[in-house]
Amino acid sequence: MLFNSYAFLFAFLPAVLVGFHLLHAKSRRLALAWITFSSLVFYGYWDVRYLALVLASIGVNCGLGYLIARERSRRWLIVGVVANLAVIAWYKYSLFAFVTLTQGAFETPDFLKGIVLPLGISFFTFQQIAYLVNVWRGQEPPARLETHAFIVLFFPHLIAGPIVLYENIVAQVKRVRFRPGYFSACFRVGVLLFSIGLFKKVVIADSLAPFVNQIFDFAANPDYEFLFPDAVLGAPAYALQLYFDFSGYCDMAMGLALMFGLKLPMNFNSPYQATSMIDFWRRWHMTLSSFFKNYVYIPLGGSHKGVQAQVLFILIVFFLTGLWHGAAWTFIVWGLLHGVLVALNHLWARTSIRQRLTTAESSSIRLAYRSISWALTMTAVTALWVLFRADSWATVKKFALAIVEFRFTGPHPIPDLNIYYTLPPVILLLFLCCGLLPNSLQIARLLRRRAATTGSGASSMGVKGYCGRLAYPLVVAFCLYFAIASIGHVNSEFLYFNF
Repeated sequence: MLFNSYAFLFAFLPAVLVGFHLLHAKSRRLALAWITFSSLVFYGYWDVRYLALVLASIGVNCGLGYLIARERSRRWLIVGVVANLAVIAWYKYSLFAFVTLTQGAFETPDFLKGIVLPLGISFFTFQQIAYLVNVWRGQEPPARLETHAFIVLFFPHLIAGPIVLYENIVAQVKRVRFRPGYFSACFRVGVLLFSIGLFKKVVIADSLAPFVNQIFDFAANPDYEFLFPDAVLGAPAYALQLYFDFSGYCDMAMGLALMFGLKLPMNFNSPYQATSMIDFWRRWHMTLSSFFKNYVYIPLGGSHKGVQAQVLFILIVFFLTGLWHGAAWTFIVWGLLHGVLVALNHLWARTSIRQRLTTAESSSIRLAYRSISWALTMTAVTALWVLFRADSWATVKKFALAIVEFRFTGPHPIPDLNIYYTLPPVILLLFLCCGLLPNSLQIARLLRRRAATTGSGASSMGVKGYCGRLAYPLVVAFCLYFAIASIGHVNSEFLYFNF
């Protein structure tokens, strides 16, 4: 079931919300159990056969948590981590491993071809690995089955994140007392975030998708020549599609959780405003970066074992980051190249030149350095997204040659040639929005602050106060109207469903 579908918006979500708030007035435990059951329905709507997999994963990991806590033995932790990784390896990497190891010498068995990647497996597997590690470290007590099931299955984050660690949410789940007006305040912000996220996904990302698909299909076709304009339109168009698709999902996930009085961790913080590759990964998919930092990078030694070891650990983390995103060499190379750039960024940060530029007395020098850093970072990120999107190395080669050869003339089989006139200003406008405008959480804070300052007193009587009170419903109405009206035309899955 998609967040951007009529079934979810007008049937599933209202039923779950009404049931939760009615039950919560009597028993919080019953209300949370209702969400858990509803989340199973939500997941089973995609393919009921995989309910057994996710339920088995929850039961086994919950039991392992008790064993680890009771015996304080690394053995059970290793068993749990290996079991979780074995499941994800089978579903996600077995076909890739067979093809890579055999190099086409043997025909791929039918049972490998028939493997279907369960939705959200990368997210709930990493979530439970983190839980087992935290229990072993003594940072978390073993959770009751109903609590563990709720945290894993909670439908806003179940399919495409964020990766919710226990410390992010367990205290909220166990909370029993709430101040007056808590749920109504959370619901109000939740609806706003959900509306903005739905608008990002349906109106912006899905509108870019046909252009992106057309250009990448053009690049994948060996019979057609791929030119410089195609490459410089295709790469940034996909960068924007992915940005608004994934950030839209994250906004919707946070908004949905708030409708139930729960706060999910932030997963997006204006990543296209980043001025370095380190800064980019502190802003993009923040929960994945945090997972690899806390459970891979720091345990390996982090920055405490010298520069050479730090570079190696960074490359290991980004190799795993690429592999996490997909079972293909393009993803692995994408991750490693990001790792190389992040490592170079760390080395550059140690130089005296960089320190002089960032602390220069002249504001114009600091602004120029920041602007150049932003431009270089966005160029690198956008170029590497081609690897992320391309179906083959031939497509990547087409993009690279188109840029290097710098050719503008040749046959253009793209049916709609207006794409070369309409897409550039759209790309420029959207990049300016990403780079200059506040993100969804900042917009929510601004509107809440505006409503609070104009809600009472003399200031609320004037035009300014009237506009302040209207800002929230107008933004929600605008986003929902255009998003819901667009669903009938385009109803696509989220790109991160594939991971």
